[in-house]
Parts: sequence; C-alpha cells; structure tokens
Amino acid sequence: MICYKDKTFCNSDCINKNCHRFISEKVEADALEWSKTIGLEYPLMACSDFSEDCYDYYNSKCEECGEMTNDGVGEMCCTYGPECETCSGRICDQSC
Repeated sequence: MICYKDKTFCNSDCINKNCHRFISEKVEADALEWSKTIGLEYPLMACSDFSEDCYDYYNSKCEECGEMTNDGVGEMCCTYGPECETCSGRICDQSC
C-alpha cells in the first residue's frame, strides 16, 4: 500500500523535530492534502513507535515547569543542559 511519502513516520513521544520521521503539524497537514488527491478525507500515513531502537530518540522535560522541550539531541545533565524555552529552567533526561 502506498502512503504519504512512501515511508513510516514515528508516533512515539519523541520531541526531536530534526528527525525525518517526526510528525509535525505541517507533516500531518501535507499528508492530509496529499490524501485528498486520491479521494480520502484523512491523512494516509504509516506510523510506528521507533523509540526503543532509535539513536535519535529524544524526550526531555524541563525540571522547573515540566514542559517538553527540544533544545538539542542527546544526553544532558541539568547542571549543564540548555535552558527551557518556556521558563528558562534546565532540562535533564538523566537522573542526576
């Protein structure tokens, strides 16, 4: 079966916006527009959760406000990590 861009997107809780499998609002809108060209009223997309095996998986919350943030990819320590865009608190994806 052919689907949008003929690839599988990731529907995990990853926040890595630079990943080619990331489902952004624009990707969803573009998929819907493409799907309409073949007579569908919903986005025809193949999705799977790649978080278990993906080296680019990134899911981090601000320690201060709890907001998800995407200030970088990879391991960070809240002592040296970047600031949250929402509250300027430090983010951490480790148990420091």
